[in-house]
Amino acid sequence: MPENMDDLGSEFVGFLKNLYNEHPSLKSKQLVLTGESFAGKYLTSIAKAILEHNKNSTDQIIIKNLILSNPLVDVETERMY
Repeated sequence: MPENMDDLGSEFVGFLKNLYNEHPSLKSKQLVLTGESFAGKYLTSIAKAILEHNKNSTDQIIIKNLILSNPLVDVETERMY
């Protein structure tokens, strides 16, 4: 169980690497991350972890888009409006 958003991103990258090992044909597909509401927290951390992984690895994860609908990003700021 991840203890913070950085751990969540790292674990998701690990999941994707395992998925691609089991299903190599998926590795060449473009990944689209999409969600709403609290996914604004989760998916931004996952996308950041994927981009960091790609910077430090020759084993690239092809991420095409991050699509968020009505995302929850910063609760304190959003409460002011």
